[in-house]
Amino acid sequence: MRLFRRIKKLFWLLCNVKVCESLYLRRHSECPRSGHVHVHHSSLLNIADSAKIVIQERGYLDVNAINIKRKRVRPCTLWLGKGAQFDSGGFTMYEGASIVVLDGGHLKVGRNSYMNDGLIQCASNIVIGDDCAIAGSVLIQDTDFHPTLDENGRERPYVKPITIGNHVWICANATILKGVTIGDGAIIAAGAVVTKEVPPHCLVGGNPGRVIKENITWK
Repeated sequence: MRLFRRIKKLFWLLCNVKVCESLYLRRHSECPRSGHVHVHHSSLLNIADSAKIVIQERGYLDVNAINIKRKRVRPCTLWLGKGAQFDSGGFTMYEGASIVVLDGGHLKVGRNSYMNDGLIQCASNIVIGDDCAIAGSVLIQDTDFHPTLDENGRERPYVKPITIGNHVWICANATILKGVTIGDGAIIAAGAVVTKEVPPHCLVGGNPGRVIKENITWK
């Protein structure tokens, strides 16, 4: 029975996983026997030699999975710069999703979370909790990339960490900017631009984002 399960798993891998790309990611990963790293369709992968992917016990990283079968699948992009680190407890990047962790950046994602065809850009530190749903065309970035000066000519901080709690739903076309903390169970409405802290179990919408409803839940 154990041999049959192994043969069945091998057959599934050969049919559903890009073996060479998966091995490339695995080479840069610290992955326990209970975890896995799979690239399901052709993707754009660029991992610096000093970067690493850390998979937690019973965790996984699935790159370019699809919800609906189709003949042509857009590639995912996973780019890790020098000294960058990506920790995954169980994360799925669906078709077209892009993650860029710049030199020295640290991205950490909890269990059973996923993103669609959005973009995460991490220059410092981004933490995403368990059971988070990130919809299409979402932008999450902890840097403005360019510094600005105040009236006295002093440079303002342009890199601040982002923390997203557990069971957060970020709807399509939302933007999460530097320095933001989002509480557990919150919903970020479609098109919202979040620039400040979001309390737990609140619906936030608008530009700039503001609390629209409190004490909400979603499933």
